[in-house]
Amino acid sequence: SFKMNLNFAASKKWNIFLKSIWMSGQPFTAAINAFYDNANQVNYIYGNRNNGTYPSYFRTDIGANYSKSKKSTFSIHIYNITAKRNPFYIYLKEIPYTGEPNYSSSGYFDSVLYTILPSISYSIKIL
Repeated sequence: SFKMNLNFAASKKWNIFLKSIWMSGQPFTAAINAFYDNANQVNYIYGNRNNGTYPSYFRTDIGANYSKSKKSTFSIHIYNITAKRNPFYIYLKEIPYTGEPNYSSSGYFDSVLYTILPSISYSIKIL
């Protein structure tokens, strides 16, 4: 894994940052085969532990903070400005097949929650 954080204090009130993260793919245990039982339910057969690997993960965030006073801050951030489709999780999905009865195939699919996520916030410290 690799992480980089750059912070630049443009003035006493402005702070600009750039964050970048790269991680190699995390291992997971993938099913290698499947069969139907007597109740017509799919049962998966798993191979060795950690026999699959997630794709590598990369994202870069950018943002700016404006401190109006010691107790209040206005922030603008953009999460994942590179718009890389980093999978949140990988799941096994059964795909029905209309040819032979009681036959289906399975495939691995990734789920991506979002690519670019802008955010604006204002915070006030009470104590």
